[in-house]
Amino acid sequence: VVGKVCFADGFGRQSIGIIDCLKGLIEINYIGDAFGKWDPQNILGLENVDCDVKNIIFNKDRLPGNVIIYEPLLSAGDAYKRLPKNSIKIAYSMTSCSRIQDRWASVLNTYFDAVAVPSEFLVDVYKQSGVKKPIFHLPLGVYLDNFFDYSVGEKDKAFKGKFVFGSTESFHVRKNQGLLIQAFVEEFEGNPNVIIDGIPACHAGHKASCGHSATGSPNVIIG
Repeated sequence: VVGKVCFADGFGRQSIGIIDCLKGLIEINYIGDAFGKWDPQNILGLENVDCDVKNIIFNKDRLPGNVIIYEPLLSAGDAYKRLPKNSIKIAYSMTSCSRIQDRWASVLNTYFDAVAVPSEFLVDVYKQSGVKKPIFHLPLGVYLDNFFDYSVGEKDKAFKGKFVFGSTESFHVRKNQGLLIQAFVEEFEGNPNVIIDGIPACHAGHKASCGHSATGSPNVIIG
């Protein structure tokens, strides 16, 4: 597994999830973004990760295996150029758009043997963007135990009897929270029994694009 690990981050958690699912079934080595080098900056937020997964992550053996799962963003660095030619190389890739960059398609076609994407929709997106290598649908794993063990707090009691939509993503312009809020308000404005909670607060420089300040809706809980 090549990539960063961080349980609090989507990409970093994906690397952890793959190791967690495959441990005990096959031999796994973890390799950071620096590929073949020990870089502590690749390893963050492992407080809630099982010890057997940590042991694999902290194993100093950096030799690549016969199959490589490549997790880093294709737009971040060029570690893919240093992947061994005699390994089967699978890129786990995703986008929030209906088309990927031409450069991404070129990288996938040149340096990888296959591509895994988290939704069936993206299979067609990558094909239509020019990716010629085999593309597989591999959904993102989700750790649900903490959600099932969640204890009801005071704020949750105020939601009793109401339908609550949850939003758990971090704020970023490409995630388009403004459109999410607009759609919610248009559908449920004035209905006190429907709430959306967990919308992240805007970064100071993006208020115009996220549209949070324009809602003023008691149904929308931000922060």
